[in-house]
Amino acid sequence: MRIAIIADPVDEQYAGIYTYTKNLIENLVKIDHENEYFFVHVRKNSFFTGKGKEIIIPLWRWLPGHATLRKFFIIPWILRKYKVDVVHEPAHIAPFLFFSGRYKKIVTIHDLTPVLSPQWHRFLSGLIHRLLFPLVFLRADQVITTSEHTKKDIKKCYHPKCPITVVYQAAKKKQSIQQILLKKPFFLHVGTIEPRKNLSFLIKVFEYLKSKYSIPHHLYLIGKKGWKSESFFEILKKSPYSQDIILEGFLSDEELSAYYTQADCFVFPTLYEGFGLPILEAMQYGCPVVASNNSSLPEVVGEGGVLADETSVEKFAEAIDKIISNADQFKKAALEQVTQFSWVKCARETLNVYTR
Repeated sequence: MRIAIIADPVDEQYAGIYTYTKNLIENLVKIDHENEYFFVHVRKNSFFTGKGKEIIIPLWRWLPGHATLRKFFIIPWILRKYKVDVVHEPAHIAPFLFFSGRYKKIVTIHDLTPVLSPQWHRFLSGLIHRLLFPLVFLRADQVITTSEHTKKDIKKCYHPKCPITVVYQAAKKKQSIQQILLKKPFFLHVGTIEPRKNLSFLIKVFEYLKSKYSIPHHLYLIGKKGWKSESFFEILKKSPYSQDIILEGFLSDEELSAYYTQADCFVFPTLYEGFGLPILEAMQYGCPVVASNNSSLPEVVGEGGVLADETSVEKFAEAIDKIISNADQFKKAALEQVTQFSWVKCARETLNVYTR
């Protein structure tokens, strides 16, 4: 078969969908030596060397409407030329909505937050998703999603006729541990500073732990500043423990290895996640996890950490205290849980969808 993957996220993003697309491609070409792969993306990228044929279709951001024209008309027209058998869009809005060919159409849906919680998205991005999602489910032959929770959301909101397959993601490749001197002991959060991550709540939890348990810990927040983060910085500024809360901005995977290894607990009070990759990344370094008891997170955390109410400061703090009081037990549980997820398994299950 001739399989085309829309690989724009490898060029254009550095978040969860980038991680998903990059690792899926890397592992597909390792396990599949029978099919021919084509990667549609924006610019020449050494990542694709030796993995398949690159189909480079530039994106001219300076030209109004070019992104839409490229996505929905130029890409489908060029894919017809290559006579592909399968087209996989790994990032929601597929190119085959208005004009396509006689190939199998597959799309990965990571979550439905643009529909269910539009307040967490920029207006235009949320509007585009809400307008086009019905077409996505109408045109797709197969849908891949990253959790049972999102599968239920899709069925409830759109009732698609096409099959929906849950394929779990995995942690990024474990890095050699860097030697970085950090203020220990500490708790760790990794993620963009934005309302959905619930970091204002995390500051209150940290304050509660400091005042009630007199813990010596610091709190490291790793991640870039996102949208609507002004209120978080106001709360941080007013916190009596602001000197113990350290913002590090964006860090490389190599740098993050030091934080995951040295943290007493990874804290993740998010309001919603399509999957929650940072949880697995923490677990593979033996870092115990406390996460919200919502969306897909129970599927990811499993027996490898503690789930807590992301609206109750007291309950979330008690969960963290439970972790640090039983550190060895939860480190072992985290390492066991993460073995259930792998990118090779993700690639095999995705390939099964292609060939089904």
